[in-house]
Amino acid sequence: MSIFITDKKGQLGNRLFLYAHFIGFAKEYDFELYNFAFIDYQSYFENSNHQVLPSFNTTKKWSRSAAFTFLFISKIIIAWYKVTKLNLPGFKVHYIDSWDKTVELDASNFDSKKYHLISGWGFRNHSLLAKHQTTIANHLSPKKNYFTKITNLNLDKSKFIYCGVHIRKGDYEKFEGGKYYFTLENYKTWMDQFAAKHPHKSVVFIIASNEKITPKDFPDHKIIFSNGEPIEDIICLTSCNYIIGPPSTFSGWASYYGTTPLLHMQAKDAVIDMEHFKVYQ
Repeated sequence: MSIFITDKKGQLGNRLFLYAHFIGFAKEYDFELYNFAFIDYQSYFENSNHQVLPSFNTTKKWSRSAAFTFLFISKIIIAWYKVTKLNLPGFKVHYIDSWDKTVELDASNFDSKKYHLISGWGFRNHSLLAKHQTTIANHLSPKKNYFTKITNLNLDKSKFIYCGVHIRKGDYEKFEGGKYYFTLENYKTWMDQFAAKHPHKSVVFIIASNEKITPKDFPDHKIIFSNGEPIEDIICLTSCNYIIGPPSTFSGWASYYGTTPLLHMQAKDAVIDMEHFKVYQ
């Protein structure tokens, strides 16, 4: 059986988690998986960087022309399905029409004799995501050159506690009505609270942000800025002891990939509670 993810939904974090859920599913049931939606980011990753079409558990070698011809045909088939709710012979479309909906990945819905076309973001199987974390993390490991920045920092976890801080601005000003568009003062308060939870250790904050931040914004703390490619920011966050930030699949992936405890701040008046840090699933 072959599964094809066809739609580009969201940015890097969103696409990583969609891919990850399907990798866990493909690993469990020995399916072939191809991901057109990952082409924009494939150059970041060791495995997909060498592939014409990002894939997992596959044997077929695609030419670029063949891959994009298949994608073109797939888009037509999906468009037909959205109008008629009918599947063409040899194909089955799996379609979610909203960001808010989720569908559990269930092997009984996948016929081994068909091409399965995936359109939508909310396809999930959390148990397999957890079960196959090592396989997923290995397959989606960034290229070695992206680890240079964090290697050069020479983090010493015997002397310091490193807390990654994901400061997301930009699109979050309008996302969910700005609910998670926190001010720098909000982040400063959470950093103060986190440091206070560790009075006997020196805390270093590693900041990753899509907005320019300077040391002057946090004068009371030891700060390291990631300021790299998005994948370098993820690596810096995942290398920390803990991560804090607004709800986001970006910091979520850093937590899942490196099994790093994460606390998503749900409101401006949220407080740091060490018992609430969990590895993201």
